[in-house]
Amino acid sequence: MILTVAYLITCWTYLASAGPLACEYDTSTCIVKYDDGSTLDLSQRTTASPYISGSSLDEREYIYAPCGTLSSEYEDCVGSNSCQDDIYSGLHKPLTSGYYRCLVDSAGLTTLEYKPKIVEMVTFNFKGTFECGTTSDMPFVYERTNVNGVYTYHMNIEGTTGCPIEPPSSSGMNLAQIVLLLIVIGVTLYLLCGVVYTAGYKGARGLEALPNIEFWLALPGLCTDGARFALGACSRDKYEPV
Repeated sequence: MILTVAYLITCWTYLASAGPLACEYDTSTCIVKYDDGSTLDLSQRTTASPYISGSSLDEREYIYAPCGTLSSEYEDCVGSNSCQDDIYSGLHKPLTSGYYRCLVDSAGLTTLEYKPKIVEMVTFNFKGTFECGTTSDMPFVYERTNVNGVYTYHMNIEGTTGCPIEPPSSSGMNLAQIVLLLIVIGVTLYLLCGVVYTAGYKGARGLEALPNIEFWLALPGLCTDGARFALGACSRDKYEPV
């Protein structure tokens, strides 16, 4: 029984501490911070070195600077984090009006979302997803969605920049390990002190030396009786026949 309780508490503690990561993006340092202590450094991708990507959706280029905003080099996109460049007409169209939020999906990919931008009566938006890879960054715009009249372009950047930096290793225990240790210590002290008391002061031997042995031996039967009573109460008619 004690081991079962310990197992359930340990599982609950683990599940409570597990789950998808949460992230925050510090626009002043251009660093993504995760709740497990790891970070994603995007400070190298400024307006001087933005991501430039082609697209399978159209014959345009897309420029994305997660750290800072684009400069006058990109004409009408000044002050925006992302820009659509028509390589034939030379026109630049801003897609965002500022940073919005950071998300981590179930696959562990980090996405930065932005506030939409209205250009010539059309609302545009942009989001960049960072995927850990072993090569240099390879940006590519692979998706365009239209939700409630907002055209959102989605760039995926696969490469070493998308690999989070793990926090320094710690020799301390996590919450689940601490709870399990406390349970083991408590059970050990309970059994040790109980055996010393019953054997030393009462002269008990064998199983009788275990503390509260009568209760532990009767506990399965008590649980069975309780379950039967609960099931009987649920199945019993609410009203007695007249």
